[in-house]
Amino acid sequence: MNHFNSLSLPESVCIVWLGCIAAGTPASGQPLEAPAVAAETNEGQRAAPHVVTTPVYPQVSMAAFTREYRPLRVLTANGWTDEAATAIERKLDQVIAEPWDFGECPLQDVVEHLRAALGVPVVLDAKACEAGNVDIDTPVSFQARDTTTRFALRGLLDSVDMTWTIVDGAISVTTPDQAAGSLVIRVYPLPWGLAEQRPVDTQPLLHAIQTTVAPESWDVAGGPASIQAVESGGESLLVVSQTCAAHDAIAALLRTLHARACAEFGDPADPWAKRTPVIRIHRCTEEEARADVVRKLKELCNASLRDAADPDATITAIGASIAVQSRSPQFHALAGQMIAAVGGVDLPPAPRADPGFAPAAGPVPVADQNPFGPE
Repeated sequence: MNHFNSLSLPESVCIVWLGCIAAGTPASGQPLEAPAVAAETNEGQRAAPHVVTTPVYPQVSMAAFTREYRPLRVLTANGWTDEAATAIERKLDQVIAEPWDFGECPLQDVVEHLRAALGVPVVLDAKACEAGNVDIDTPVSFQARDTTTRFALRGLLDSVDMTWTIVDGAISVTTPDQAAGSLVIRVYPLPWGLAEQRPVDTQPLLHAIQTTVAPESWDVAGGPASIQAVESGGESLLVVSQTCAAHDAIAALLRTLHARACAEFGDPADPWAKRTPVIRIHRCTEEEARADVVRKLKELCNASLRDAADPDATITAIGASIAVQSRSPQFHALAGQMIAAVGGVDLPPAPRADPGFAPAAGPVPVADQNPFGPE
């Protein structure tokens, strides 16, 4: 619906900008700016413009509706297969089967031990060691127990100023300088609190990642790493090119934010959480659309969610808003997206750029975004 067709303005008001906004970003890639209406004063001068917004109707995506946060895997051009990557990641996240106890053990012997203990390919980058003046017989003393392989491996290699990356389906023990030039691409879904927003504002999250995880490594600071927010099938994703160590930190940060967004729903194993519904309020100003949503939303959501469905959910119209009450976070996330898709959301004007920070490219920034989801 084009709301400008029925827009009536007094003679003292004139349109100074008018554009068409579609779901997603424009073809030019430039931020969307809201049209402005400027009123003429008696002296013929124009006062500050009043913002006229046009609603967009975002598509619904169910891709991010999981309580467990899972980064996505991409295939690299050099043949790193999904099976090899999955095996390495699974092993890194497991608790070490037996304690590690290295006493003055040569580095190359440590690598041999890791290869046998982990059951995945582990190689020592001899060329990088030579270029970095690292002796492959450097003695290593390190102990670890009751921790994940990822954490133990990081601590072991930190003790000799080395690190690791993944190359051609193998863990490569190498120097930090070499790892900085061997960037890995990974794709991350947004944490739940952001994923269910409509429209999505990724700029604060990009800023947080670039200023807390290896700040000097990002392209905005002159480094080789990069991060980009993209839209895919109605879902916002983060495409990140970074070292494996930085990816670990990014994944930990996003997993924490995801868990925090789900915390209000309690532990799924907690009987009390299963009996306590959560209420969300969503704006839907069109009366006909609001009535249709109240009548059909519960049935549509439950039919799509299956195991996460909530037959006891309630949908209620309150003034120009819709109250959704449910114990299922998946139900709330899908209901919020469907209400936004049917009722539309207004894009406010783009905020002024922060002169002290060069933000990464991403979807249109949105001012005054509610961090807990759509209103």
